[in-house]
Amino acid sequence: EYVQHRLEKESEVVLNVLDNGGHIYVCGDAVMATDVRSTIERILSQANKNIEIDDLV
Repeated sequence: EYVQHRLEKESEVVLNVLDNGGHIYVCGDAVMATDVRSTIERILSQANKNIEIDDLV
């Protein structure tokens, strides 16, 4: 299981963390970071959050 798959499974937790001003730290290579970013963008989109991921960085 990859990080992005775990984030998808725990999408409610991810949203809760971000909604409450929390941070998510992930270590890994650049390819993995791109996949994680895409996953978080998808989670935000599916939850109808009008948040740009760059606003969270």
